[in-house]
Amino acid sequence: MPNIHYGFPYVGGAACAGGVGAPLNTPPMPNPVTLTWAQLMNAQLRLGVYPAGWILDEIAWRIYSFCIACAPVGVGMVPTVPAVVPAVGMAPGAAVGGGFANLPPSPVAVGVDSTEKGQLGYHLGTAIGGALIEYLAGAGGGSLLYPFHLTRAQANGGVFVLGAQQPDIVIFDVHPATLFVSNFVVWENKGHAAGPAGAAPLLAALLQAQSLANMTNWPGNPHIGYAGGGLVGGAGMAPNAYLASMVDSFFGNYRVQVHDPPSKRPPVPPMSPQSGDNFFAGYYSPYLEAVQSGPNQQSRQYGGRHFKTVGLAKDVRFGLDQEVVAALRGHGGAGRVSSRIAQALAGGYKYSASEYLYIHPTGISVELPQGWLPNRNPLRSSGRAMREVPFD
Repeated sequence: MPNIHYGFPYVGGAACAGGVGAPLNTPPMPNPVTLTWAQLMNAQLRLGVYPAGWILDEIAWRIYSFCIACAPVGVGMVPTVPAVVPAVGMAPGAAVGGGFANLPPSPVAVGVDSTEKGQLGYHLGTAIGGALIEYLAGAGGGSLLYPFHLTRAQANGGVFVLGAQQPDIVIFDVHPATLFVSNFVVWENKGHAAGPAGAAPLLAALLQAQSLANMTNWPGNPHIGYAGGGLVGGAGMAPNAYLASMVDSFFGNYRVQVHDPPSKRPPVPPMSPQSGDNFFAGYYSPYLEAVQSGPNQQSRQYGGRHFKTVGLAKDVRFGLDQEVVAALRGHGGAGRVSSRIAQALAGGYKYSASEYLYIHPTGISVELPQGWLPNRNPLRSSGRAMREVPFD
């Protein structure tokens, strides 16, 4: 992963040209990133804390919170995936020129108290930030981005040097075939803001992100033999960049502050085969638990690839690549899990672009029925609505 790229008006360590309170689309940005409901829900459900035994409960909480956080207006963006994926560094944007709020809160969000609004805003913000960070981070060359909630990374053996505060998310750039971890990014989200007064919480969020100084152990599940040992020389690995983000409910946009220090450390060697197995086991374990224990289990096929899926709240169908499932449940020596996952993910996912289906490159799928909106489609006991969704 190169240093974070960003195409919006931003100079060095300073704020955006219009000030941190200004929308990113002033001046207008070309080729704004467009997001779909399925893509947003996919990002939301990859970013949980997910302690064992609570996976399905937390997933349901995140689905409902995301839906309650916003009114069904297509997220203010064209409800299709981009015809052409934006270039690395292209600023995410919404309706050019600002104006009417593109992400208005739902009637429930309007009526609750400030603490509850903060929770709802966080869920909407993590979904949008989780989807858009991948455009900014720009992994490539066979690398994929693996996001962990920081608490989950720590629970899986990651050791970080932290200040007084704890940021939200750490995102690792990992090449599955070589087990090379080139960099990682720290991200703190503050949910909804409103207008130029949002400068204060965004700057505070950037400082909170910067409270993570470095990492001395990769995340890896300690219950399956992770021996620790840290990085070379025990010196640790500093984040590639620090990001703070929020959804602006006045301009209807997404704002980012970035601290992107130049990298001066020597190259870090790849994870060992056993550490690679543990990293992937730690990343995929909640999703594996969800598809093995969730309701309405179905095998689905997208673009010729088979997924193990479950039907969840609000007609969300969540799935994991069956080859990844098999790799995680298989047996063998060190490196067997990571090598099988590398094989499964090597070709990417070639499926018909749809507003209602999104497959993350790490093999996690979200499928919605046609016409899905967050204020409709209550939980059903069968998956029949899913049959309306075209897939290959």
